[in-house]
Amino acid sequence: MTIDDSVYMNRALNLARKAWGNTWPNPMVGAVIVKNGHILGEGYHHYAGSYHAEIEALRKCKENPQDATMYVTLEPCCHFGKTPPCTEAIIQAGIKKVFISIKDPNPKVSGKGIKRLKEAGIEIHSGLLKEEATILNEGFIHFHRTGNPLVVLKIAQTLDGKIATANYDSKWITGKESRKLVQILRAGSDAILVGSHTIIQDDPELVVHSNKPYKRYPYRIILDTRGILNPQFNVFSKRLKDCPVFWVIGSQVSRKKIIQMENNGVKILQMKNKSSHIDLSWLMNELSKLDIHTLLVEGGSRIFGAFIDDCLADKMIIFQAPSIMGGQKSLSSIGGKGALAIDKLVHLKKPHYSLSGKDMVIEGYL
Repeated sequence: MTIDDSVYMNRALNLARKAWGNTWPNPMVGAVIVKNGHILGEGYHHYAGSYHAEIEALRKCKENPQDATMYVTLEPCCHFGKTPPCTEAIIQAGIKKVFISIKDPNPKVSGKGIKRLKEAGIEIHSGLLKEEATILNEGFIHFHRTGNPLVVLKIAQTLDGKIATANYDSKWITGKESRKLVQILRAGSDAILVGSHTIIQDDPELVVHSNKPYKRYPYRIILDTRGILNPQFNVFSKRLKDCPVFWVIGSQVSRKKIIQMENNGVKILQMKNKSSHIDLSWLMNELSKLDIHTLLVEGGSRIFGAFIDDCLADKMIIFQAPSIMGGQKSLSSIGGKGALAIDKLVHLKKPHYSLSGKDMVIEGYL
């Protein structure tokens, strides 16, 4: 592998990122075809049902790609889905060498695409910019490897870890730049989750606020064990095409209340077992059935704590404002049982720090 190889693969990754928020349930993929140091064609997967990146790159070739090299961010598919297998198109085009960042975790493909290309005599190099390609599609990869959504906790807090005052005032703790980043995070997620307390206090719509149009928008998941919410809240009244709201409730909620919500277009997820809180493991299983790869959890304190206590959170993104709220009765960002000893603290893995305006952004894995 050469420096040029990394340059071309990085170009393919940048192409793939153009489809952020549009490819569900497919991954974001980019491809670049090079011959004698010149790019013949390039492309990316725009949305589910459109040409795959490899096919678009081949279609855009300025000259015959015979004996050219292809750089693709994910293993080419080898099965018929909404489109024909990319492996056969690559073979028929006479591509001589293929660089692949990561193997496709989808069992329908995983390793089979690489095997098919090798059988056809194509030289394969795997693992180029593997880490970057993995981060790009981490929800898709996590879902196919574990069967569960990648759970991302998004927290906006002060320096002293507060998310609301004693009288629940929380708008706005962080700056405009951070709030714009949150909209991008929402667009790249398959669902947004909050609890009933957040709905009552903030009355959010939980939609993506952006000038950029997206092919689809994240589902909205509302945890409301006792069924205390009503259809007049914004999250239920703000209807979007192909963007249902799922009301997650306990077994004690009356059929009359359920029918009222259903008549207002709300989808129902109801636990059968009697419990004073939502069983998050059960919920993850239900969301997996909906093909949700990335779940963005936006609040509140009790829900953040529950996901951490149950070891169901995979990643955290904390937007920390350079301000102090103070007060024993102000709301801390993470509730739940918490650690009873220092050696039981939960530590972020692979922490990454950046700035968003005046705010610090801390990302890491759990």
